[in-house]
Amino acid sequence: MASLKGLMMFWKLLGHAIAIGLLALSPAYPQDSRKAPVPTAPEQAEAEKLLKDLFKEDYAKRNSADKIALAKKLLGQAVQTKDDPRVQFVLLREARDLSSQAGDVLTGLLAIDEMSKLFIVDSAAMKNSLLAIATRTAKSPEDFKGLAIVNLRMVEPLIAADDYEAADKLMATAVTQAMKSKDTSLSSRTAAKTKEISDLKGKYEKLRKPRETLASDPAEPAANLAVGRFQCFVKGNWAGGLPYLAKGSDPGLRVLAERELHIHVGEIEDIALADAWWEVSDKEPVPGKERVKDHASTLYLKALPKVSGITKTKVEKRLSDAGALKLAKGTWVDAMDPKPFSQPGKPGDPIELAAKPGEIKGCHMTPFPKGLYDGLTVRVSLDSATAVSGWVIYDPVSFAVWIDPARGNFHNASNNGKSWHPDFTIPWTMNNEGIITILIEEGEYVIYLDHRERTRVKTLNPRIGHLGFEARDGPVKFDRIQFRKAE
Repeated sequence: MASLKGLMMFWKLLGHAIAIGLLALSPAYPQDSRKAPVPTAPEQAEAEKLLKDLFKEDYAKRNSADKIALAKKLLGQAVQTKDDPRVQFVLLREARDLSSQAGDVLTGLLAIDEMSKLFIVDSAAMKNSLLAIATRTAKSPEDFKGLAIVNLRMVEPLIAADDYEAADKLMATAVTQAMKSKDTSLSSRTAAKTKEISDLKGKYEKLRKPRETLASDPAEPAANLAVGRFQCFVKGNWAGGLPYLAKGSDPGLRVLAERELHIHVGEIEDIALADAWWEVSDKEPVPGKERVKDHASTLYLKALPKVSGITKTKVEKRLSDAGALKLAKGTWVDAMDPKPFSQPGKPGDPIELAAKPGEIKGCHMTPFPKGLYDGLTVRVSLDSATAVSGWVIYDPVSFAVWIDPARGNFHNASNNGKSWHPDFTIPWTMNNEGIITILIEEGEYVIYLDHRERTRVKTLNPRIGHLGFEARDGPVKFDRIQFRKAE
């Protein structure tokens, strides 16, 4: 492991174009009372000694592939370690350092993300330094692929902050890296994201006058409407846009926004509010139509457990329609039956796994349905106020996704033959349910959460052939299970 002095020099190196704008998103890190302080040097030394004893054979291996394997192993251990913050911090620190030494920027960033959720650290400085070094030392197509994927992920906070100049620069780097990776699908993704940013930038520039107006007169109705429509209908930023619509000049949108912001609604009003937004979507052109339907779907999902009869049928039909807008055409077949999962219940009933704290309860589909399928979707419901996590295992040899409310994360994980290790993590907004969809497209698993694409991983499997579930540390319900026919 690098010395303390070496690490200090490592983190002081500043980034090039890839890091532009990242520090601006994270000012001096706050003293968040929900996070633990960094363990003291003696505490870290004690934990480090324990780890190097436990993983002595792994630490003895010195080539890059072995370091990457150990970094992923330690990161997996850190996610599961909840009873000793000192050990957890050092696990994450070691995963960060080993992966950076071996050039695995993805694992290094995952370790930093996890560390920043749990401890009071300056994650922006760490990421800037890691990315700068990785950019300078990248040589192989795989190195450039990793960097391009990271940039696709890192550009999202810049878009959220309407910092399109920095986003443009970051994506220019990503496009070059994708070309050097020789991965055509990745090049297509970076080109599409570049176009998306260009479109957003143009629409944002058209808001210059309304934004200037609001700076001097925050209540001006027409300016509020323009900014609110951009945030909600163009970007899908409803939390940021609804306050503007509530002060805007469109009376219909103003009433809906005020109602959603200020009224505690019950189940009937939940449905009525969702219906009203759905009707708004019918009058909108793309992409506003999809953004508003997505928002209505979010409200429908919250109300769905409370409704029955024809109302439930209507809601499920609209949710299906909204999903079709975002995901794919094709024929989806229902697979809601606990029997193939060796669980009690009749066709149509959910699969419910009740794990106790510290336990794992799992099941998988046997036999798998006859036919050829290139997609699956399932709703995972759990109590976000607890430490429970719900897993969907879509490739038993290689991949799974899981929702982790305790840390507020959604993960995709790979399997090294012994255990699962997260290779993709994004914040998850602590809902009590999430809709997970996996599609196979051009040699990749495309992973969606709540109808939005989150990540992609390579696969040699031409078809979906497995579905398994796990509940960890508490009860989880799995329902709305469907497979898409390969056509």
